[in-house]
Amino acid sequence: MGKIYLYALIAACPLLIAACGGKAEPVRRFNVIDFDGYKLPGRIEEAKKMGFKDCKSGYGHFECARTDKTTLLGVKTLNASLSLEYKDYFLDDGTYKTELPQDQRVPEKLSYESISFLLPETQYEERCVAKKKLDVWDKPIECRKDDEGTEYLKYKLLTTGWLTRDSKLHRYYFKEDQLIQIHIDRDGKNVDIKQISRKERDSAIQSIKQKISDAQAKQAAQDDVLKKLKD
Repeated sequence: MGKIYLYALIAACPLLIAACGGKAEPVRRFNVIDFDGYKLPGRIEEAKKMGFKDCKSGYGHFECARTDKTTLLGVKTLNASLSLEYKDYFLDDGTYKTELPQDQRVPEKLSYESISFLLPETQYEERCVAKKKLDVWDKPIECRKDDEGTEYLKYKLLTTGWLTRDSKLHRYYFKEDQLIQIHIDRDGKNVDIKQISRKERDSAIQSIKQKISDAQAKQAAQDDVLKKLKD
């Protein structure tokens, strides 16, 4: 009986080694990418080069504002800021990033994940709006006074291939050729951008396209019923 058990154990060894003794999956890390002139993610050097030099210390982080005039995808913004923290935002593991141990908290370890922008409201020429005579809540973007505001940013994103996902009054934008997520806060004024993994982007886009496809199928079914009722 003992010999049989020993032979069985020997035969199983290659399987056990393959299952438990294989190499661990390598840790994925973000490389700094440039999006519209903004580096994501980044450290102190990237922040300084982009003009984020007006910094104030907070509880465990440093808030830095840009001192130059700022735009996002050609849309004027009121200001831009980022938060340098003792966290490893280069780690691409999809988890919440915890603070580094106390003995690792040196300036070189500070990093930022995202860049935030404050946008004004889009202003419109009322005469232009009145001439359009549109029975809708949204005002025609061609009647805007200037290239600024969240509504103009939404228009630019919509007309350049970005797909949207809404969640609890927050709006998220994704694009097939960009590893970037653009988030418009529920207040409609605060916008932030950050780098995301290829897996997260592809998953978001697939979900959005499936939702669009489902909505189109539902509409087609309703139209078919209405057509049959009229015939």
